[in-house]
Amino acid sequence: MNPDPGAPLMMGVDPSRFGGDEFVVRFRQGRDARSIPPVRWQGIDNVTSANKVADLIDKFNPDAVCIDSGAGGGVIDILRSRRYRVHEISFGSSKGIDRQWANWGTQLYARVRDWLPGGCLDRDARLFTDLTARDYEFYGKAQDQQILEQKEIFKAKIGRSPGDGDAFALTFGVNVARKDGNSANNRRIRVEGADDPVFT
Repeated sequence: MNPDPGAPLMMGVDPSRFGGDEFVVRFRQGRDARSIPPVRWQGIDNVTSANKVADLIDKFNPDAVCIDSGAGGGVIDILRSRRYRVHEISFGSSKGIDRQWANWGTQLYARVRDWLPGGCLDRDARLFTDLTARDYEFYGKAQDQQILEQKEIFKAKIGRSPGDGDAFALTFGVNVARKDGNSANNRRIRVEGADDPVFT
């Protein structure tokens, strides 16, 4: 894959605090979600995790940092107190989303689906499972919305939290303009009739 330095570098953060779940950070720049490897840790407090996230922000200088607010409230507050600009994303919120989706989590995974054809991912079994094994169902009074399988149900099914999938989905949490203003180089490709994603 040819590098696309004009595309914004996006950083997705799926936090956890103590327990068995991993804290996962993933990056994406245009069609490239492979060049910067994911970072994981577990079993540490919010202050230490915030320090680690801050170090990654300082190192890679992403154009946007999107953090899941579910378990990330403490990390978000700490980073903002240190003047880091981060975007708080609530997977369960329905505010401001397209009508066909039930919540932000579903819409983010739909954006991932649309990106995958032609996208370049690292060869990680956890990410592959998170992006391919999670079901959805129809939702709402008219059954005209789609909703992603609940995280706790999916977690019980695969035996762990889908941290890699969620962190990657968070790289689609906000729209950021290209650095070179050339939108054609980063045009989203629809799933229908497109090639399979590349896992390398």
